[in-house]
Amino acid sequence: MNQMRIAGLATGLDTDQIIRDLMRVERMPLDKLYQEREWVNWQRDALRDINLALTEFRDRYSRLRLQGTFNAYSIHSANSAVVTGSATASAVPGAYDLQVHQLAKVARFDSIKPIEKDGEKVTSSTKILAADEQATEFKIKVPAHLDSEDEYITIKVTHEDTYGSLARKINNAQDEAGRSLGLRASFDEATASFYISTREMGADQEIVIEDVDGDFVQKHILGVDATYDWTNSGHIRREEVSAGTYRYAVSGQNASITFDGKTVDDLTTNQVTIHGIQLNLLSTTAEDESVTIRVESDPDEVFELVKEFVESYNELIEDIDKQLNEPRYRDYPPLTEEQRRELTEREAELWDERAKSGLLRHDNELRSLLTNLRRALSDPVEGIGLGELRSLSEIGIQTGDYSFGGRLFIDEEQLRQAIAEKPDEVMNLFTRRAPDDISDGDQAAHTGLGHRVYEQLNAAVNRLRDRAGRPGMTSADQSTLGKNLSRIDEQIDRYELRLQQVEERYWRQFTALEKAMNEMNQQSLWLQQTLFANMGGYSS
Repeated sequence: MNQMRIAGLATGLDTDQIIRDLMRVERMPLDKLYQEREWVNWQRDALRDINLALTEFRDRYSRLRLQGTFNAYSIHSANSAVVTGSATASAVPGAYDLQVHQLAKVARFDSIKPIEKDGEKVTSSTKILAADEQATEFKIKVPAHLDSEDEYITIKVTHEDTYGSLARKINNAQDEAGRSLGLRASFDEATASFYISTREMGADQEIVIEDVDGDFVQKHILGVDATYDWTNSGHIRREEVSAGTYRYAVSGQNASITFDGKTVDDLTTNQVTIHGIQLNLLSTTAEDESVTIRVESDPDEVFELVKEFVESYNELIEDIDKQLNEPRYRDYPPLTEEQRRELTEREAELWDERAKSGLLRHDNELRSLLTNLRRALSDPVEGIGLGELRSLSEIGIQTGDYSFGGRLFIDEEQLRQAIAEKPDEVMNLFTRRAPDDISDGDQAAHTGLGHRVYEQLNAAVNRLRDRAGRPGMTSADQSTLGKNLSRIDEQIDRYELRLQQVEERYWRQFTALEKAMNEMNQQSLWLQQTLFANMGGYSS
């Protein structure tokens, strides 16, 4: 229960202001705690930002550890209308002859002729059945998508169906277990035709449509009448199931090629990888013709990657070095809320800039990281044979003297020449792994530069995560700084409770003073009244 507060009625004192001034002095240690918490929070955010930058850099250039990164080849097709391609890490330089005998195809039903009603082309909104026609149905199956080759799905056609809605029914058809038939079905208004196909290619793909009764499929899906000559039906096969009732079927097709004298005819797609070359088949070749595909080394790709790595590395270490040497202004602690209210927005902004300066000044962990990265890139790789590339300086990348803070400098001509003339040695310089018989202490010296940088960055990321936590984490942060913030919060909670008690004590004391003063005033008034009364009686 709050105690009644009496403010200056008897004493005439401005009790509110006096207690505020007293509490301002009492709050000074609490303000220090708030400022300490703000500083630690800023420091944690700064370390998390650096850790995020290290993680992104590590992940972006982790492929410098992989041999496939340095096996860069370009593909040149003599006829890009027939085939295009790209190289994988296992591509082998050379020239190859390719013949494309046939392309892989889906199983596809197209209307043979535009579908008409009363001599006019139908549209997707045209009702299929006339008012005097009975509802009907037909069956459809895609054996590759069903457990049994004899299993059909029935499509019902009602008086509400249009050609557009029938296409949607076919497209969404499922068996009793809820499995899709894997079809793509649409009705095209421009041609007044159905287009029904499997989603996959290959000779094992097939679509079978069968009338239940009558000639619905022939008339309303294929667009032909009884006079049509089926001997010229092309890829659509027709089989009579019963008198006047037919089954129609189409099949897909495998791709068939001859690559460098070897024939492959069971391809169920037009994208195939042979000898490390990813081929994209676009059309067939004439029977006696072939297309030459050349696989050539592409030093430009490796050059650009290494150059980009150096540029990004320089940006990363320059940013870290800047924060390590940023001045610390101890006369500019974080502003309290009361201090911030007393400043203009611009003044508070300038103060914050000074207050946040030097958050990571002379940070031992970051200084150690820069030293380790500098050594990882400048020390030669042990165990490489005499006369082979063993250091960055031999491929045109210099670390410069210590005053440059570990920045790398590229001689682009020397780097390009090394990649073009000694691609295997450049690859070994970055990707070499230490032999198993090397002691743990010598592993790093025998390890390629790509592995070294990755390991140093990975270790730093883990250490900074233990120290500052993950970006975005606020609750349950068990990092070193996170625990420190929790400790400060507990101190703040305890001190705020203590201040409440101190303020209550001040109010009790001043309230007691007011009561005492009030009693004295009443006694004084009584004495005055008594005195004047006696004096009046004596004079009379």
